[in-house]
Amino acid sequence: MLVGGNYGVSLYENGVFKRLGVVNGEIQEIGTVRDFEIVNDSIYVVTNLGIMIFRNDNFVNLKEKSELVYCVEKSEDGTIYYGAEEGLFSYKNGKFKQVEILRDPASNYIDFLNYKDGELYVGTNNGLFILSDLTSNEIKINRFGIEQGVIDLETNLNSGFFDNEGVFWFGTSSGLMCYQKVESNKKSVQPKVVLKSILINYEPFEYSQYSSSTSNDVLPVDLSLPYNKNNIIFEIDGVLLQNSEDLKFQFWIEGLRDTWSALSSNSIISFSNLPAGDYILHLRSVDVEMNISDELIFPFTIKNAFYKTWWFYILASLCIIGIFFVFFRYRLKRIEEISEKEKLTFKTRLLTLEQQSMNASMNRHFIFNSLNSIQYFINTQDRLSANKYLTNFAKLIRKNLDSATSPENMISLEDEIERIELYLSLESMRFKDRFEYNIDVRNIDVESVFIPAMIMQPFIENSIIHGILPNETKKGKIEIVIEIINNFLEISIEGNGVGIEKSMSAKNKINGDHKSQGMEITSKRIELIQKISESNISLVGPFEVRDSNRSIKGTKVLLKIPYENLVD
Repeated sequence: MLVGGNYGVSLYENGVFKRLGVVNGEIQEIGTVRDFEIVNDSIYVVTNLGIMIFRNDNFVNLKEKSELVYCVEKSEDGTIYYGAEEGLFSYKNGKFKQVEILRDPASNYIDFLNYKDGELYVGTNNGLFILSDLTSNEIKINRFGIEQGVIDLETNLNSGFFDNEGVFWFGTSSGLMCYQKVESNKKSVQPKVVLKSILINYEPFEYSQYSSSTSNDVLPVDLSLPYNKNNIIFEIDGVLLQNSEDLKFQFWIEGLRDTWSALSSNSIISFSNLPAGDYILHLRSVDVEMNISDELIFPFTIKNAFYKTWWFYILASLCIIGIFFVFFRYRLKRIEEISEKEKLTFKTRLLTLEQQSMNASMNRHFIFNSLNSIQYFINTQDRLSANKYLTNFAKLIRKNLDSATSPENMISLEDEIERIELYLSLESMRFKDRFEYNIDVRNIDVESVFIPAMIMQPFIENSIIHGILPNETKKGKIEIVIEIINNFLEISIEGNGVGIEKSMSAKNKINGDHKSQGMEITSKRIELIQKISESNISLVGPFEVRDSNRSIKGTKVLLKIPYENLVD
């Protein structure tokens, strides 16, 4: 029996373990062993330093460059397949070759390999792939993802195996999966792309105003726009029966560029301040298997400004009154454009603050402290706490990244509560027994209510760091209450810390390199949301809470958002 671990490989035989790779009394450093295979009396070992072969009592790295390799498998013809972070590779007769599954990075992050009956089972971060016809020039690839019943696209390292009945089992981040092979007549279906609508200056318009007719799909034919209608947004959509969530889009526009844009899941194409001229927009969609739709072509024209035409100069020379009238009309339009630009400026500032909010929620100090906590649990051999902390930390990072890409930076109340619970659980483990927390949601459908992302964490973080932790005489408590009062969604955050005045005084004395800006950023975000949406969203506090004896009980902040603007 061969046994691999963090420090190499040992052979167990006749009740005795023998260390392999001992040369002249010194043990070879081969890294952490992930998997191995025996082919023609040679042992192939994959580690975090690469793929190695054991011959003549010596380990030899098959490649000069070190690479992180997770799994290895052999086929019937003696070909070695191994999976790494960079993709799937084959090795035969001294030659390496990369086997490209799909072009996206997740499909080429290999977690496990299993071989049976001429087929290679490959676990990735984009589902399960089964490769057949491995010796042909065109390897057949079948993918199994969410649409086919896989509960999580991210598979686990070296978690696949066949049972005695030939059924394949493998692990994912969300649980164990079972695959039983059945005959399939699956054919690749070409995706489609459609142009849903067109916006001018960020507003819908009657197509008949600027075109002679409409096509069968109710789009304008020979669209010709005035010079001041040159901020154009195209809303597109794709049609695909399987894996529709992985559909991506590309475009290019003749007159501005000559190459296709990068693949993107964004279905909004925006052009600002287009100069006058004739344009042809090209659109297409691409599915996860890189099948490309038929190209959609849409021509349109931006006319020259009226003050650049010859008849304007003739009219101006003939009549002073006409010049004054045109100038007056022009000034009115300029005022309207300035007003629109101010709104755009507010939106740009809001996007910047939302990015800053994201950075503040995952600042380097929080990440460093979290890693220190994980290291502490590992050093104290508290494996359960280490695993729990690491799992919650990974979920929190994923939640923050998902929030950063959410439409208009709005997420469901359910996702925000889950993210806050992850953050509080991490801080509760890091500051053991220093505080407890409770989140009370009262008669709200959290799935259908959407709020600005990451709007609560700065106040909760401030309550812990500057309110509860400085008071070492009592156990802290954070109470979060979410309810609907007078058609407002009210979010109350209360902590039994030292109070706002003492907290502010203590913060002013800190000379460290980290100053929390989360509350300031959130306050500015709320101000901009008020200006853009003309909503009555408001922030009350933070203010001190006192008991009947006028003693300080802690600090409270109240966020009020109009409820009718939040329901999906």
